[in-house]
Parts: sequence; C-alpha cells; structure tokens
Amino acid sequence: MDRRVAATAGTVFLVCALHAGVTTYPPTVGSPAYPVPQPVMSTTPVEGFRLRASLDTRLMDLALANDFITRSQIGSTLYDEPIHAFVLTDADNTSPDGTREGGVMINGTIHAREWGSPEIVTQLLEHFAMNYGTDPIATYLVDTHRILLIPVLNVDGFDQTQIHFNMDDGGRDGRMRRKNMRGEQASLVDFDLTTGGDNSLGVDLNRNFPVGFGVGSSGNPTSITYRGESAFSEIESQALQSATSLFTSTLQLRFYADVHGAIPGLYVVYHGTTAADDATEVLANRMQSTYETINGVDGSYGLIPVFPGGEIGATDEYHGNTFNIPSFTIEYPTPNYREGGSGPTFVLPNDEVDEVVEENREAIMLGFMFASGPPVLERFLVWHDENADEDVQSGEIVYDSTWQGNGSGSDFRSLQLSASDPLETDRTYQVLMQFNKPMRRDSNGNPGPWPGVPITLQPTMQVRDGISTVVATAVPTGSGWLSTQMSGETPGYARYEYDSWLGSFDLTGVSPTDEGLYVISVEDLYGHTLDENPQTVTDWDDGWQGYDMSFGGDRTHGLEIKQAASLDEWLIY
Repeated sequence: MDRRVAATAGTVFLVCALHAGVTTYPPTVGSPAYPVPQPVMSTTPVEGFRLRASLDTRLMDLALANDFITRSQIGSTLYDEPIHAFVLTDADNTSPDGTREGGVMINGTIHAREWGSPEIVTQLLEHFAMNYGTDPIATYLVDTHRILLIPVLNVDGFDQTQIHFNMDDGGRDGRMRRKNMRGEQASLVDFDLTTGGDNSLGVDLNRNFPVGFGVGSSGNPTSITYRGESAFSEIESQALQSATSLFTSTLQLRFYADVHGAIPGLYVVYHGTTAADDATEVLANRMQSTYETINGVDGSYGLIPVFPGGEIGATDEYHGNTFNIPSFTIEYPTPNYREGGSGPTFVLPNDEVDEVVEENREAIMLGFMFASGPPVLERFLVWHDENADEDVQSGEIVYDSTWQGNGSGSDFRSLQLSASDPLETDRTYQVLMQFNKPMRRDSNGNPGPWPGVPITLQPTMQVRDGISTVVATAVPTGSGWLSTQMSGETPGYARYEYDSWLGSFDLTGVSPTDEGLYVISVEDLYGHTLDENPQTVTDWDDGWQGYDMSFGGDRTHGLEIKQAASLDEWLIY
C-alpha cells in the first residue's frame, strides 16, 4: 500500500505481526496507563496529535491566508515527498524603526517518533497566525524578525510512525522509528513491517551534520545512531542546510533550536567565544525558569552543556558553531512527567500535549525576545501639565527628543531634538518614555513580566543636579505602562501595547541647574537592560555589537540625557 495514499486519506495502514521482532504496541511489559495515541484528521489543534496530512493542510491554509507567512519547499524526501519551511516576516524585511531585522530558526521532527515536535512547531506558527495584529508580542516579533519554522524535516520517517501508530519493531521501526527511510545502497526502507531485513536501516539525521561528525554515533547502518556515509549525506540534512543558507544570506541568525523528546532537557551549545557563550548561558537559565514556572516542576528541562570537543554531529552544534549563536536542542518530557507516571519512552499521552506545547511556545518565544536585542528609548518627552489633564500640548513641552533609524537597515540612528528648555522649581512634570518594543505583557489585565524572568516592573527615572545628586524620581501614572495608543495630545503607546511608560516627577523646593540630568534604567521582557547609546544599532556577531551597557566608574547604570539646548550635550555615557 502506498504510504502517501494512506496518509492523505487519513487512514491507518496496519499490518499483522508476522515475524519475530514485530510486536503489537504497546508491549505487554511496561504498558502505559493511557490509551495508545492515534493521529487524527483535524486542521485545528486537538487533545493529542494530528495526521501529517492535516498538519500540511493547516500550514498551507495559514500561509495562503496571511501575507506575512511564506511556504517554501526546501527539499524532497527519498520517497519524493516535499519538505516545507515557513518564513514569517513583514513585507519590507526592515524593522519599523528602519533598522536591521534579526533571524531566528526552529527545526522540528528530525526524529520521526517524537510526535510532540511537529505539534510544538506547528502550533507555534498557528500562534503567530492567529495573533499577529492583535497580540503585541507576536506582532512585534514578526515586524522585527524573520522567523524560519520547519515543522517536519523527517517526513518519510514520520509517516512510517503514524501509519503504524500501534506497532513497534523493537524500538527500530513502526511507531518507534527514529531514523529516516534510507536503505542499503540505492534501496529504501519500505512501509511494510512484515518484510524483514530493512527495519533497522536508516540514518539518524541528528548525527549527520559536520560539527562532531563521527563522534558519539555509529558507522553501522543498523545502529539506532547510524550517522550516514558522510556529513550532509542525507537529503533531509541537505534541505535543512539549504534553508539555513538561504535564510541567513542577508541577515544575521541570532537563535536556533531543534525540538525533540523525551528526557526532558535543554542541550546548550558552547563554542568558545566568551561573549556569545555568556549570553547563551544566561538565556538557557531563563528558558529553564520559564519551563519551571509554567509546568510547576522544579528542575524540569535540566541544562545539559555541550562544550567544544563534545559534539556528536547534531543540528544544534552545527548552527551554534557555524553562526556563533545561542543554539539548543529542546527535549520535551514524556510520559506523565508532571504526575510521576511511567510508560514507553517517546510516547506522549494525548492529555499532556497542550501543556508541552504551551511551555515550549513560551520558552521559544523568550528566545526570540532575546534575539530582538536590547530596548531602545526612541522618544523622551517631558512637559508641565498646566491644565492638569495629562494631555501633551505644545506650549507645555520642555523637552522632546526622538531617535530615528536611517532606513535600509542602517547601522546608525539619528537624534531629532524638537524642544529643550530648563526645568523650573516648584513644578510637577509629566514624562513619557516610548521604547522600540513591547516592554511588558498583559497578565490578568495588568502589565507583567515573562514567565520565570525576574525584572523590575517599573523603570527608574531620576532627575539629577549634576552627576550624582538626585533631586527627583519619577513615579508611574496609573500602571505606568500604557495599553492605549497615542492619539493627538493624549499620551499612549507608540506601536505596541506596553511599549510606553507614563509618569511624573515633582520639583517642589528644588532649583535645578542647566547641568541637570535625566537618568533612566529599565529592563525589557527578556531582561535586556537599556541600550545606552541608541545612535549605534545593535546586532549579533559572536555577541551583541553596538550594545552599550554601563557607564563604568560610580555612575548609576542607565541612560543619561542632559537638559540642554545643544545636540552635542545630549549625553549617552
């Protein structure tokens, strides 16, 4: 029976266990206390797993319905099935502020039996499709990044596991197939478990990449970790390499993850560059904290370092070392992890899929927020609210400066200063700070942090007389962070909900001098501190370049703006 017909029709091709090595699944020893998961035909998420045909239909429909999603064929399998990648980005490939976009990349289903992987990646794409234009985080990430998602790389192997969803050939074939469908010489592994001789064949695609090729794998074609004849020997590996090469031709890749099951754990690739490795370690700890916060299991997704010399030919090692970026293998937990249950490894119960998808979506999107780089204070506005209405009227403005990108992915921004007058004593001033990204997310109707990421919810804005004497500190108006867009004279956010903060400071009894400073400190959702020199655009190159993070000496960490009439006196450090 042709497996493409079976998958397309949504049927399941079952064969009898006619030879000794094939057993009805689940095995009699260690049987799980839950029904054997069976893939179903549904174009929307279910409690459990969807057939590949359903995933393909859903992904194609979303690409057709959304201009910011592009489906591309990056290769064909041994059985001549298309391998698709999906790129999510806005039309101009430039951030709204005119600066360069970064790139992030997620690969799924390199091991056929890990069914949680295609659901995690597909539902990540579904999240962006359903929330772009309404959710500020999803909208911001698409506006400022190119996001490459590959839901199913090992298409042939995945089909084999779904056709034989309740048949296991000793962990080698059927539901437990790990490898692709490579046979001996020019042959293929067939889709009939009763034909002996080919059930143990195939290549472990996650040992087929050049960094560490030949280490921690096997040269025996029947081994579960057979690496193939050479690095990139397999058509699926070539498809991933092709996608990465095309994707990174005009931008810097900043984050990569390959989604697996079932340890659980987070493999963290180090490659010997101090700045990049330090940033990777911080990100890994924050991702783990996100997992723990959502699933409530201390120590879940434990960190497993991969140091130089310890590579085994996996995709995370290839991307991490080739592009010198934070790169991970994510191993989601199976089975019954949260309840301490047991069952066959790699078989995730239907009722745990939603939790696995949610915690991985949040951890992966935190990685994307890392890749967005540090926050930039785009506009800083101070006014004396004479009418006590909080509106910004031109006659009330004492300071107004804006950083604007120079367009076409320029390396620099330009400062536009439209007002700069001295502060006066015995007055209360309003202050509006507008950043380049959503700085908080909605949490039960209130602006809050990312799960598991400790940040100070309110920024610090001090008015100083000279360098060190604090004469006033801004306090938030309401929640501080704004959820309505700026309209006319009414303060509000610039592009995204919670990208702007409104507050006030009181100078009663204070006589500021012309040497007064505004000193601002804030963290974004990832925990990046404010870029203290917005003039230079931040980008990734073995670490963040153009990211000014501290003044040094005894100055308070933060962005300094001098109250003066000259652009030359707008202090940045």
